[in-house]
Amino acid sequence: MKKQTKQHAKQKGIAVISAMLLAALITIVVGRMVWQQQLLISELQNQQNATQANLIADAAVQWTRALLVEDAKSSSIDYDKEVWATRLPNTPIEGGTITGHIVDAQQFFNLNNLASETSATGENLAAFKRLLSMAGNNQNMADALVDWVDADDITNGAEGAESIYYGSLTTPYLAANQLLTEMGNLIRVKGFDKASINKIAPYTVVLPEHTELNVNTASAEVLSFMLPNATLQDAQAIVAVRNVAPFNDVADFNARLPNKNIDTSRSNLAVNSRYFLVTCTAQFEKTTIKVQALLQRKGGGWPTVLWKKIG
Repeated sequence: MKKQTKQHAKQKGIAVISAMLLAALITIVVGRMVWQQQLLISELQNQQNATQANLIADAAVQWTRALLVEDAKSSSIDYDKEVWATRLPNTPIEGGTITGHIVDAQQFFNLNNLASETSATGENLAAFKRLLSMAGNNQNMADALVDWVDADDITNGAEGAESIYYGSLTTPYLAANQLLTEMGNLIRVKGFDKASINKIAPYTVVLPEHTELNVNTASAEVLSFMLPNATLQDAQAIVAVRNVAPFNDVADFNARLPNKNIDTSRSNLAVNSRYFLVTCTAQFEKTTIKVQALLQRKGGGWPTVLWKKIG
């Protein structure tokens, strides 16, 4: 009888332990299910916030397009005191904030202008070499970039490089022999690395066709290497004149040059622009979206969005 009682007590103890283990297991499973559900809800909320922020930023890009349409109707020149050039401050909206600005892309040296160079004496090539020197890079790197963007397989200058050179590398590839599509392409060009690219990035841009330099928006540094015999002091004086009143046309620019000895005959200059870079940042709840876009304006129509990057 005592043996049966002990056995019963033992079985009862095992049952209690099993029940406790089962309860613990159920608690863990239920807790994990609740956690997964909360995670799913959080992910869905984040996705919804990201979508909302993206819509807000996209709306801001559309707003900049409208600004540029109105600008084309009211002015035949583009300069940095116009409405489109005014930076939108961090502005509260329902559920978040938005900020943005438009930059004239033709205030920079267009690297794809080098594709039009047919000889080592071309002015775009000479200007780019002056920029490389000003930035502390080897100016002969320009030869390799000309070969990268031109359509032929003929090596240009002392430091040029075509597919024969790139094919001999440890990881071989071909020269592009076409226009750059973004600044990141430079890393594949002979002589260029991250450090040298960063040095020229503030003064350069990649646009899909040959473009003129807008003298109403170009910085003193850019003017100094774009105008063959201009010093930085000459360029700063030009900017000071421009700040009083923008240039109405290239003839007006030439007439108002502080230093009449500056040669502008070989430089591709303009007082208006077709290409604009837009940056908009939208914050909704805890999600932030940054949108960058390149706009092309033709005539009086709405600018075309050539590319848009979301980060």
